[in-house]
Amino acid sequence: MISNFESIKSLFVELDKNVESKINVYMLGGGALLFYGSKPETKDIDLVCDANDYFKLYFALKRIGFIAKNPSRGYLRLNIAEILVRDDFRIDLFNNKVCGNLSLSDTIKTRSKLAIDLKNLKLYCFSPEDIFVFKSITERDGDILDSEKIIQIGIDWSIIYSEILSQIKEHDKEAWVTYFVGRLEALIDKGFDIPIYKDSRKLAEEYYDQLESRITKLKKQKRM
Repeated sequence: MISNFESIKSLFVELDKNVESKINVYMLGGGALLFYGSKPETKDIDLVCDANDYFKLYFALKRIGFIAKNPSRGYLRLNIAEILVRDDFRIDLFNNKVCGNLSLSDTIKTRSKLAIDLKNLKLYCFSPEDIFVFKSITERDGDILDSEKIIQIGIDWSIIYSEILSQIKEHDKEAWVTYFVGRLEALIDKGFDIPIYKDSRKLAEEYYDQLESRITKLKKQKRM
């Protein structure tokens, strides 16, 4: 477990000495919540970066002793590019996209807060709103508890819904929309007020309608 952000900073200072060019890295999940003071500890660090920076970061992690590990069942939905571990550190590394088509958008980058600024490495933390979006499409132990904590610290629901619409516009509707709505429903069952639920539910229903239409079309083609 990582119980303070200084441990993450020390890791990035070490990494900075092992990269040869500028890299922008974005942190979501428990590490970012640790930075905001909303979580006392985290067992993994979720990092995402653009494709060009991804390989630079990957090889830098390998150079300082991180080794690759296969994801467990609860992590398969995330489409993690690599899981790398060393001692108490576990890095879930994403190549621009999380959960298939949920991408590191320009709006997410703009909202992110600079947490570590070194010679070659800059680490940005996702905004609480964007952490919530990504936490809501996962099925890892503890992610729903993190979602609850994010709501409790206060978030702008309009930002979350706007990002969902932006992601759909860029990638079309994908299964992650249904995961997102499922998480909202779980939070409602726990007593939370989710003002964007009805509109989000409509997006999921549209996805199911499109999926059913595609299946029907394929069945007709097979009969021809």
